[in-house]
Amino acid sequence: MFGPQRNDGRVPKLLFTSLIQIDTSNTQAVSANLRLRYNYRPDSDLYVIYNVGTQISAPRPISTATYRHL
Repeated sequence: MFGPQRNDGRVPKLLFTSLIQIDTSNTQAVSANLRLRYNYRPDSDLYVIYNVGTQISAPRPISTATYRHL
């Protein structure tokens, strides 16, 4: 899990954060949370949040019946 954060010096009231999660257990899922924060005046914030997730198909296990030991 990692979450980079960027604060653009040209627009000090604008902040972008993201969080990406990878689940390697049985579900094999990836999800992301992206958040844009705009502080248009003191103590007044506007958030735009986008969440997305997907399931990764797990590779098929190799059949041991097709390989023979010599």
